[in-house]
Amino acid sequence: MSGFAAQGVIERVLRNGLTLLKIPRDMWDALEETKKGISTFSVAFPHLDLRRVRTPSTALVAAGEGKKASMHLGLLTSVAAVTTLQSRARLDRVSPIVPATVRETAEAFGTKRMRNLFLGLVSAEAACRAVSRGLAKTYLELLNSREGNKFILEVIADRLAFPKLITNARVMQRDAVWLALKAFGVTRDLEPKELFLAKAETALNTLRCAEDAAIEHDARWIEGWKLTKSDVTGRAVFEKEGEKLEVITANKRPLEELFGVDLIYLNEPLGSIAMVQYKMMEPLDSSENENDEEDDEEHEGEREWVVPIDRQFLDELERMAKFADRRGGDRAPYRLNDGVFFLKLLKRNAKANSAGVILSLDHFNVLRNDGKLKGPRGGMRLAYSYLNGHYLRNDALVELIRSGYVGSRGSTTRDLQTLVEATLRGGRALVAAIRSRSKS
Repeated sequence: MSGFAAQGVIERVLRNGLTLLKIPRDMWDALEETKKGISTFSVAFPHLDLRRVRTPSTALVAAGEGKKASMHLGLLTSVAAVTTLQSRARLDRVSPIVPATVRETAEAFGTKRMRNLFLGLVSAEAACRAVSRGLAKTYLELLNSREGNKFILEVIADRLAFPKLITNARVMQRDAVWLALKAFGVTRDLEPKELFLAKAETALNTLRCAEDAAIEHDARWIEGWKLTKSDVTGRAVFEKEGEKLEVITANKRPLEELFGVDLIYLNEPLGSIAMVQYKMMEPLDSSENENDEEDDEEHEGEREWVVPIDRQFLDELERMAKFADRRGGDRAPYRLNDGVFFLKLLKRNAKANSAGVILSLDHFNVLRNDGKLKGPRGGMRLAYSYLNGHYLRNDALVELIRSGYVGSRGSTTRDLQTLVEATLRGGRALVAAIRSRSKS
């Protein structure tokens, strides 16, 4: 990591503050024996100890007593009252760091002043203490100077910077990853068997996994794929009931700069390919673009949204039409519909976990060609009242993809590769999910 990039990571981590949490050794040992171990856990502290803690923020965990306490870094994701006197703090992505103990950390500080500030913080009576910005900055710079800490700092910085509203491809890529996992039946509790991350800027870094499954690795080459070396940012492998799912994220540029996201799902056992293309919807009245955190269902029929149909979108529709022309021929295996393409339309500045609207490409073309939804500047005006519930949500699409009731017939990896290359050339991010039989 360059000095400039490193400084950016430290500033992002500092933005929400650094909090020291002290956990007794017997409690820490008990946490290590739980199902998720120390990577993800919750603990209770007195309300007063947590009153000034911001969430999400970075947590520095000292496990044990005195100078032998071991040091860990993670995310403090939430704080909530659970009893009259106590609040629960939830932590995620907790990892050991170097220097590994309080004693080693104190010895690593370059000045006596910082060393004394750190030791005073750790020896204070309160179980939770906010770390002053000056000490936090010096400590994070110390951590970042040790090679083993850099990746966890990048992941924490990336998670803290993740937008709460739908504003760009970062949110859409995370949605595409979780849509792919749901189509395989993966819950948030199932840990990947392998997780390779070429860099932190991929939605795969939000996955929870055992420490030995998370490997900082150059994941830019994957067997059976011919992507150029700069494209793949991460790969996660899940195994479940004799089947394997590989989820791959790829993009050539930072996610903030990309136009959108494509999800390509290859259901190998059932021989189908389905593709979901993400598009951002703009409010018809631009004044509604500020802080639109309303729930989709609550305001259906009250607002109208525009799907911009620009030159890039027209090119994408033309590419999809050429691929769609390959449908037909062999009638096995059975499909309710052998269409490959679906569009997932998300409202700009809606909540990052909002459902969105999913239309098949055929349905989208019918709506566009009948002229009833014609919008400004060649766009398509989308009115919930006109759709009258005639669209898909995530769960319905997931069941269709998982069962093989939609998608292509007899398509090959070569067909998939054509779509991958076209996607990356078009300035988009890619999430590819490949379901296959497990060899084990």
